[in-house]
Amino acid sequence: MTSLLNFIVPYLQMIWLSTFLCVCLLGVDLGLLCGVGVGLVSIVLRTQISSSSLVGLIPNTDIYRDVTRVPDVSWKICAYFI
Repeated sequence: MTSLLNFIVPYLQMIWLSTFLCVCLLGVDLGLLCGVGVGLVSIVLRTQISSSSLVGLIPNTDIYRDVTRVPDVSWKICAYFI
């Protein structure tokens, strides 16, 4: 649960802060519209920016792990995992 909150909280803080500043500077109507726009832009950016990693098979198991994090992975079978 903590890792999920650490992922979500920075985006929510950006939306809340920008909405607050826009409401203070532009008024309630335009400020809330600006907040909705920032929220939509943050959703689009989070969905369009993906991460990928090169995974390899750990010897004597059926487990795949990131080759940069686990030094004992087998390089015989590798795949890109999105």
